[in-house]
Amino acid sequence: MDESLLKHFFEEASKYIVGLEIEDLTPNFSGIRPKIKTDDYSFADFYIAHEKEKGFPGWINLIGIESPGLTSAIAIGEEIARWVNDS
Repeated sequence: MDESLLKHFFEEASKYIVGLEIEDLTPNFSGIRPKIKTDDYSFADFYIAHEKEKGFPGWINLIGIESPGLTSAIAIGEEIARWVNDS
């Protein structure tokens, strides 16, 4: 990881995450694929949501998408582009 990007990442992320401190961040690599657990204790393979209703306008989460979901990358990208353009 290029630690010189930490300050830039912090500046951008703090626009969306109230109270974020630079000390909260640690540059690192990722190597796990999260599974999303819902309130009813079921698990979802992926999560796509605009987080404006949770108080984060402009924040769109795309979490846990892997093959075969990646075969839909163009369609997902087109839908996200619509969300961005409609914002």
